[in-house]
Amino acid sequence: MVVEGDPKLRTYLEMSAAFGSDEFIAMTFKPYSTDVLDAKALGDLKALQMQLNRVSGVAGTFSMLNAPLLNSSNLSLQELQNNLHTLESPGIDRNLARAELTESPIFSNYLIANDASATVIRIGQIRDRELEQMRLIQGGNTTVQKDEIAKRLRVAKKTYAKNRQRLIDEVIDIGKQYKGAEIHVTGVPMIAADMVKYARSDLQNFGGIILMVISGSMWVFFRRLRWIVLPLLSVIVSVYLTVSMLGFLELPVTVVSSNFIALLSIICLSFSIHLIVRYRELLNRHSDQSQRWLVHETMLSKFQPCLYTALTTFIAFGSMTFSGIVPIEDFGWMMCAGVMISFAVTFMLFPSLLLILRKQAPSISSRSKIRVNQLLILLSQKYPVQVLGFSVGLALASAVGFNLYRLKIVSSIISRPILMCRVACYSLIKS
Repeated sequence: MVVEGDPKLRTYLEMSAAFGSDEFIAMTFKPYSTDVLDAKALGDLKALQMQLNRVSGVAGTFSMLNAPLLNSSNLSLQELQNNLHTLESPGIDRNLARAELTESPIFSNYLIANDASATVIRIGQIRDRELEQMRLIQGGNTTVQKDEIAKRLRVAKKTYAKNRQRLIDEVIDIGKQYKGAEIHVTGVPMIAADMVKYARSDLQNFGGIILMVISGSMWVFFRRLRWIVLPLLSVIVSVYLTVSMLGFLELPVTVVSSNFIALLSIICLSFSIHLIVRYRELLNRHSDQSQRWLVHETMLSKFQPCLYTALTTFIAFGSMTFSGIVPIEDFGWMMCAGVMISFAVTFMLFPSLLLILRKQAPSISSRSKIRVNQLLILLSQKYPVQVLGFSVGLALASAVGFNLYRLKIVSSIISRPILMCRVACYSLIKS
């Protein structure tokens, strides 16, 4: 989820090394027929917790069975100092324990629901000390050492991710064995693993969807096979070169930048559409000219407009490189490189392939007028005051809505992961 060079990640790792990591999984447990303080439910909870403790990679578990109870026995504070009582201690008053657990500001709605309908088990993950140490020492070394550390870090991260996914799968499988309770699994490691899956899925799914959308759109607009194949080839080559460059530079794709393929495809497609429309206009007006002349005039007339489009898009994404947030900065560099690669590929590949193809007669669709444009022109000519008034009213409504419902953007991707896990646990318990 986070790029290794992010300074906030280093601060987070230093705090984790000093005070402990938040690498734990939370499993909620909600019996169907009773509450969690029923004898049968407590037995199932204890069996579940013991089974989770035996999973490889689990450092330990904590549940309401381990929670220290101060008001549920007749012992004095001095006696409790060396003999803390829990739900499993002999002589515990279950009614007092219920009241203490469900009303305590420490346990209520965090460890157990306030109506005792559900509880949560904290599953600690064994820390990968080697990975933590490699991340901490990555910043202050020579170039040779950095390269060596980067290689070792990649291997350590792959091993960690593999072990984390295995642990999550085993925890989920154990939860499925208990049919008498509703069980959900959450936590920072699981959220991180799921986000990696989502990023990979986005790269694969959006790529295929974009290709289908491009093909369908180009067929609807132009009704010629060549106007489908040429833009698709430009998009595929541009994306392939950009991804290859990112791989060569070892620039990782994060959750922030996982949709860059879709954006890059749309930008590259826009260049191709400009060239296709211009070529078809010239073909319609100068059908007696040669294919070379038509291609030359098309590229010459559209080079400057497309270049200005590429430069303004480049500047827009380039502004992200000053954000101070490493994943967004990397996304900005990705898109800047991708935009220029798309421009270069389109203006080299498109004319080369078009020169190989024979000139065709203008299609009927190229001579037809767009009725939507005519309708808009007619409205603007007949009702200029009404159109202007509607535009001003829409702008004012947008301004009012912006002030009433302001969006707050969280600029840190790794801010307060423990709070995020608490919110997830709370939501699952309440549901």
